[in-house]
Amino acid sequence: MGSVNKLREVYQIFRVGQAPKAYPYFEAMLKEFDRDDMVTLWKLVKDRFKEELPKSDLEKCLFWPLKVMFEPVATDGLWQFEAPIKSWRLYKSCRVHCLIMEGMIFYMLNDVEYPLPKTTLQKMLDHKCEVSEFDDDLIQMINLIREQIKKE
Repeated sequence: MGSVNKLREVYQIFRVGQAPKAYPYFEAMLKEFDRDDMVTLWKLVKDRFKEELPKSDLEKCLFWPLKVMFEPVATDGLWQFEAPIKSWRLYKSCRVHCLIMEGMIFYMLNDVEYPLPKTTLQKMLDHKCEVSEFDDDLIQMINLIREQIKKE
């Protein structure tokens, strides 16, 4: 008797002039995409779901992080979420930083202010960002967070 293997769902990205590439999860794309790729991906995903919201888990795991990243709404309750920080890292190629807290993950563009609570912003600076190398993008992001803390 044969066995049935459950196929794992993946994001399959098709680029002009290149073979399709499969990404098992959203964060895998961040490691290889640049900012233009992220903007293009958001435009495609936004257009795909303009009529109805995503239904499958795979669709939701792509749509919602991009929606929060590119169209943050300050009145959304998610921005008031506070919990211990597990990890904070910068993906240099696409200039996106990922804040992993207990129970929540935020993907944010490094040059955009997000309506996080002042206490969370301070925790981010105290936690230290994981990066492959110290550079101007990291300095710019840290300065943006410091300025945001001062404003409130």
